This record gives sequence, structure tokens and C-alpha cells, in this order.
Amino acid sequence: MKAKGFDWKFFSTILVAIAGLGIPIFFWQADLTAHSLSVRLISSSALQAPAGSGIQDLKIMVNGTAIESPFISSLTLSNTGSKPIASADFETPLELISRNKSALISAQIAKSVPEDIPAKVVVAADRLQILPFLSNPKDEVTITVVSSGQPDFSAKARISGVKEVAYEDMTEAKKTVGSAIFAAALSLIGFAIYVFFMLSGKFSSPSIVSPGIKMITALWAAITASAISERFTTLLGDTPTALAVSIGFLIVGGALGLVLAIRARRKNYQTSLHP
Repeated sequence: MKAKGFDWKFFSTILVAIAGLGIPIFFWQADLTAHSLSVRLISSSALQAPAGSGIQDLKIMVNGTAIESPFISSLTLSNTGSKPIASADFETPLELISRNKSALISAQIAKSVPEDIPAKVVVAADRLQILPFLSNPKDEVTITVVSSGQPDFSAKARISGVKEVAYEDMTEAKKTVGSAIFAAALSLIGFAIYVFFMLSGKFSSPSIVSPGIKMITALWAAITASAISERFTTLLGDTPTALAVSIGFLIVGGALGLVLAIRARRKNYQTSLHP
């Protein structure tokens, strides 16, 4: 059906193509993240006198013991999934292990959201253990850690339904922003090519754009769409803003593919009129 040159069939094909890619991605991603825990290092600062202060021989004592090169770090443990994680789901406690020579001195729960989360922490040698507790979606526990030397953490746990506990160093802001921009660029290009190729049957020979190429671009678009969602969620948190930004890049990519498809269609039409 056409109205004043508007090709409804052409644009309905676009909507079907986008829905055909977006719906499976949504359910696939939702299933993968149903049970999910993440740990973020929010800050890590040296406890020492400012340069030029003139203060000498400043010592930090914890339980009567002086700490060399003291650092204080703040970490947040979040349930980023859509389902609760019960205490019984923990086969082992969640452990934050220092991969360098720093020694963990003490740790305590600074706050939690909501406030009544009964989380407990234990410091043992080079690791911090977070004992099993019920964690509902969007629950957060903030932990303050004092160490000798700046720690380089890694997270480890065996929890039912959780493939691995994600660890993100938020103090590396440039790296996080860079990876988000890179993922966004790949996603935009991938989705543009996908939309373009899905519409190519209207103006291109099947030998030029084969079903195999369309399948490859669809896979590329799916992977990059998942990557951009994960990167912006890491950068901005599990917020509506992160979702809106991710969807925005996909819409821009789809619009770019549509523009290229329309231009190619017009060029093909003009060529047919003036061979």
C-alpha cells in the first residue's frame, strides 16, 4: 500500500527486521543476567600527609599495629540481576583477593541499600570474604577496606546461577569510557549494516548480498548490541540513562542503515531509467 509515494511495505520491512533482531537479544540478555553479582572498586586512596604539609613520621595504627603505606578502599557489591540470590545459593563465600603484595588489614560494612541487609565480612590474610546472605535485585552493600599497600582485587565465588562475579575498577575512568565509546561505534556500524543488508533485496542482486552475509551481519549486530548495553551499564550503572543511551545508539545505527538503503534504492531506480 502506498500513499503519496510513501511505501508502507518498505518501512514495515524495517520494523520487522529490527524487531526480529531486538526481541531475541532482549530475552537472551535477560536470561543471561537473571542471576548476577558485580563488585566495583569505587575509590582507593593513600592515607598520608599531603605533600608540603611539613608533617613527618605520620603513622596509621590499626589495633595497635602500625601500617606501612596505608590505603583505604571503597567497594560496592551489587545484585545486578533480575532475581534474588539466596544464602543457600552460595557454595563458597564471595572472596576479594589481593593479587599483589598488599596486605588487607581490616574491613567493615559502611552502608547498604536497603539499610537492613545482614551482610558480614571477614578479613583473612590476602583476601576479604563476604559471607553468604540474601541479595535481592538492586541490593547494594558498600565495604570499606584498609590495607598496607594499594590492593589489586579480583573477585571469586561459586554461586548457583552465577557464572562469574564481575569485577570493575571504577578508578580507571578513562579505560571505561574508552571501551564504552568503542562498543558504541561498533554497535552503530553493525546495526547500520544489518538494516542496510536486510533491505538489500529490494535493490541488490542476491548474489551480491547472500543470506550468509545477512546472517553474519545479524550476528555482529547482536553481539555489539549486547556489548554496548554491558559497557554503558558498567559506566552509568543499572539505570534508565544507560538503557536510553544504548537504545539511542541502536536507533541511530538503524537510521543510518535506512538512509543508506534509501539512497541505494534511488540510485538503482535512476539507473534503471537511464541505463
